[in-house]
This record gives sequence, C-alpha cells and structure tokens, in this order.
Amino acid sequence: MIVLGVGRVVAALASNRKPGEIAAAVAFAFILGLMPGGNPLWFGLLALTFFLKLNLGIELLLIPLFSLAVAGFDPYIDQFGYFILTHHVLYPVFTTWYNTALIPLTGYNDTLVAGGLVLGVLAWPVMYSLSRFMVTAYRKHLHERIAHHPAVKAFMKIPLVGKLTNAGRRLYSVGSRFR
Repeated sequence: MIVLGVGRVVAALASNRKPGEIAAAVAFAFILGLMPGGNPLWFGLLALTFFLKLNLGIELLLIPLFSLAVAGFDPYIDQFGYFILTHHVLYPVFTTWYNTALIPLTGYNDTLVAGGLVLGVLAWPVMYSLSRFMVTAYRKHLHERIAHHPAVKAFMKIPLVGKLTNAGRRLYSVGSRFR
C-alpha cells in the first residue's frame, strides 16, 4: 500500500500535469492539515477541492502527513485562534456570523478551527509558490537521475513491483480513454 502511494506521488511529480495543480493540492492539504478534522468546515473545504483542478491523490496523501506534522503546534494554533476570535475589531463580525442561520454549524467559533483556517489561508501563497518551485526543480534536475539510479532499476526488477507497475499502466491507459 505504501509502495503504491509513493509510486503515485512520484508518477504525479513526473507526469505532464501542470505544476500548479500539484502545488494547489499541497497548499490545500496544508490548510486542511492545520485544521482539526471532523468539523463541518473541514469537510466543506475538502468537498470544495473536489471541484477544483488539482491533484487529489497528492492532496489526500498529504492531509494526514500535514496533520501529524502540525500536531505539536496545536497549542500555538489554539492561542492564535483565540486571539482572532476575541479581537475587539472582529468581535462584531463573529457575533453577526454566530447569529446567522447556518454559519454557526461550520464550527468556525472553535479556536483550533479559526486559528488553523486563518494560518492556512495566510500560508497558502507561500506553500503554493514553494511547492510549485519544488515540482519544477524536481522535473528539471532530479527525475532523470532518480529514474536511472541503480537502486531504482534493481527495485523495478522485483517481480511483484513489476506486476504492480504494469497493472498501474494498464489502469492508467483505460482511464485515459474516458477523458
């Protein structure tokens, strides 16, 4: 399972997809990784990404990784969310939102949700630019070196890996016929 996930990420990085699609997936995964999962706002943002042109495989793979990486920063995100929710300038806005019909159901008034959402939105341009640069640099400088490395060639000669690779290629060719 892990081999297939890593293989899909490497295939996506090396594919002819636009680097912006992969970068958007990384940036949205970072936003969702900063927010606690399970609240309606998190599910709403995840559902929104299904309608955007980005690499869903990379996004779905990175969400749990970012969530694990950010878990140690939860107290700081919580403090930031508390600062935002109790700031005197924003207090009337949040009061109005809370008295609106459906907005309180999103769970925005949780300090972790508010802090994670605002930090994620602020970090989105940085994450997008950084990951787009990294995808372009990978394609330009690293992909060929990794593909022709003796360890990768030896790994590809393992019978199970070869069968999985061939099955993946066949599935990809079937899927590309329907696009």
